[in-house]
Amino acid sequence: MPDELGGREVICISTRAFENCNNLTSVEITDSVRTIFPYAFKDCGQLENVILSDNLTMMGTSVFNNCYS
Repeated sequence: MPDELGGREVICISTRAFENCNNLTSVEITDSVRTIFPYAFKDCGQLENVILSDNLTMMGTSVFNNCYS
């Protein structure tokens, strides 16, 4: 996950942002991200590795719903 996207700092991951991304196997949440909204990674069936930032202050419900790997 980049610290910036389109010249703007990435501070959150939107609801269902990566839903059904079946090829996603690993994600590292950078220090700029403070919030992950509900269901952001829902149904990412191949997601195995997640590294969360110490700067994360809020994580919604069911962020990793149906991520069984």
